[in-house]
Amino acid sequence: MNTVIKILIAILVFSAIVIIHELGHFLLAKKNGIGVTEFCIGMGPKLIGKKVGETTYAIRALPLGGACMMVGEDEASDEDNAFNKKGVWARMSVVAAGPIFNFILAFFLALILVGFKGWDTADIEVIKDMPVAKAGIKDGDVITKINGKRVSCDREIMYALYFNPIKSDEPIEIEYKRNGKKYTKKVTPKLIKEYSITGVSIIEKDGMGVITDLEKKSPFHKAGIKNKDIIVGINDEKFKNVEELSDYLNNERLKKEITVTYKRGDKEKTVDVKLTDKSYSEQYMLGFTYMDDRNNVNALETIKYAFVEVKVQINIAIQSVKYLISGKASAEDMSGPVGIVNFIGDGYEATKSAGVGAVLLQLIDITILLSANIGVMNLLPLPALDGGRLLFMVIEVIRRKKMKPEVEGMVHAIGLVLLLLLMAVVSFNDIKKIFGL
Repeated sequence: MNTVIKILIAILVFSAIVIIHELGHFLLAKKNGIGVTEFCIGMGPKLIGKKVGETTYAIRALPLGGACMMVGEDEASDEDNAFNKKGVWARMSVVAAGPIFNFILAFFLALILVGFKGWDTADIEVIKDMPVAKAGIKDGDVITKINGKRVSCDREIMYALYFNPIKSDEPIEIEYKRNGKKYTKKVTPKLIKEYSITGVSIIEKDGMGVITDLEKKSPFHKAGIKNKDIIVGINDEKFKNVEELSDYLNNERLKKEITVTYKRGDKEKTVDVKLTDKSYSEQYMLGFTYMDDRNNVNALETIKYAFVEVKVQINIAIQSVKYLISGKASAEDMSGPVGIVNFIGDGYEATKSAGVGAVLLQLIDITILLSANIGVMNLLPLPALDGGRLLFMVIEVIRRKKMKPEVEGMVHAIGLVLLLLLMAVVSFNDIKKIFGL
């Protein structure tokens, strides 16, 4: 039953994002006098439909996304209301409207999220005897800049350090705020040698840290630990909740061999886990973690931070694309529909014990992330995507001449096939991760 609920929730989230995307195309097509033959919710065989004017509004059998089908969109047409008959700027506005509406959806949902939960300012907890603490920065101080780059929340710091890891002991300038006053300190990173837990994710469920996405042949898997096991202790430490587990993993330097205590059903077991050399790292660290709290904001600040929330998600998506293009990430690090369904399901599992309100806010948070990401991905200048279509129009503006429809159609067709192949590979990897294969 739980699996069915997760899938239904994922379908609703996906459908909302795609329908809003297609609604953007639809509204701008109508505004520019372009004929829309069908606007549908779902895919596959038509269940019900009603024609109003020139447009058929339909619900199709497969509850995944939707479509806006325009006259002359994929083939040449001599009709006056055809997409291909309109000026280049009108066509560009129609194509760009889809991703832009994804950003608009993300913004309105961010208003709800920030309004109810507040804003997660970049206030930190410092680790004893580490560089940040030695520089005089204290618990509760709010970081505002790192090396001159402004940060608005803890996630911006986290992703900035993830995409641009510190590689030397060259001092880093940190600007922070304490009691309304700003200070600047030079902090010299420290080289830390440690092992880390790999091949597994830990999510919160009923307040505890629960194993998920366990990879086959990973250290935890070899030790006999399974998905849904609850981590209650590592070495000599016992954890009352997931926060204590998180603090331990952030603050302790793990050795190659650790002892893990886990709970499966009503039984508690202890096993030795031998971490792999691949998980050994030597990295320069500043020595702080993030305070897991949000500050209440007023109405104007809610609008401000809703914009900031969308900006943060767009920046993270852009950085992720750059990371993939640079070769620092591979297809195995990507998630397709299957992985995203599992991701949404994990969010539901982690919050359902806290009530309907917590679940809704968690789903809103996930929808903001996905909608912003889909907006960015669709603007990539790749065939079959909105960005690919926009690229052809930019070329048209420069050449002052349209590309041959058959050439553009062939490029988009090839791009669609390659995109479907990529989705198949990514979905296969998602399935392997979920089932620990």
